[in-house]
Amino acid sequence: LGLLYDRFGALAYGLARAMVREPADADDVVAEAFVQLWRTADRYDAARGSVAAWVTTVTRTRALDQLGAAARETEAEVE
Repeated sequence: LGLLYDRFGALAYGLARAMVREPADADDVVAEAFVQLWRTADRYDAARGSVAAWVTTVTRTRALDQLGAAARETEAEVE
């Protein structure tokens, strides 16, 4: 996991930061993404794409989840 993070952590953080804007939220997204990557490493298939693409896809999905949760929270506060 450390090697994966060393190689792709900056890529993941840059994407997360661009999507969720807040540094603390981006940190959470990256942490969640790397936990998922570690737990599902056996499912990685090089024939479907590079490791960078896999990391990016998982990070993007976690960022979208974060954005959705924030939107739902804001919506609940308005009601």
